[in-house]
Amino acid sequence: MRAPVAREPLRVPDEILSNLRTGDLVFRLGDVTDSRIIATATNFKYSHVGMIVRERPLLVVHAVTGEGEREGVAAVSMREFLAHARDFGAVRMKFLNEGQKARLAASLLKRVGEGFALRPRGEANLYCTTLLEQEISKITEFSPQYFELNLAVLGGEYLAPKAFWHYGDVEILYER
Repeated sequence: MRAPVAREPLRVPDEILSNLRTGDLVFRLGDVTDSRIIATATNFKYSHVGMIVRERPLLVVHAVTGEGEREGVAAVSMREFLAHARDFGAVRMKFLNEGQKARLAASLLKRVGEGFALRPRGEANLYCTTLLEQEISKITEFSPQYFELNLAVLGGEYLAPKAFWHYGDVEILYER
């Protein structure tokens, strides 16, 4: 179920990447079947989200499973993040100031190495969106919208990347 789909590498214009800043959220539709299932279930074009924690070179922190030896919270280059992408987008969280974004980046980096846990709301979980939700909530009031999932293997309320893309006071920087 996790086999990557053969494809050409995703190309994101350099001018887009050079304008990304610490605190910007980066989204992708992954290259595995699970990603297409998530995108379909949430009615959204992206299935995964991470955050820029360093600008030069671009470094992304995200919680991931099934990407080679990476499992859990990882800090990866933008190139590595895009290596598993079929589509890409980015937003800027305008509801956080620069100091808050710097604190958020530092707190995310401290979480690198923690394990991945895809479980519903109310249970101990740690996946791409809940990692961000947990850390943003330590800085400011933050209440993204969960969605109900009813699949044979997963059920309950989950937080999807769509909730961050459509959250109030975000600026869409790029979408493909």
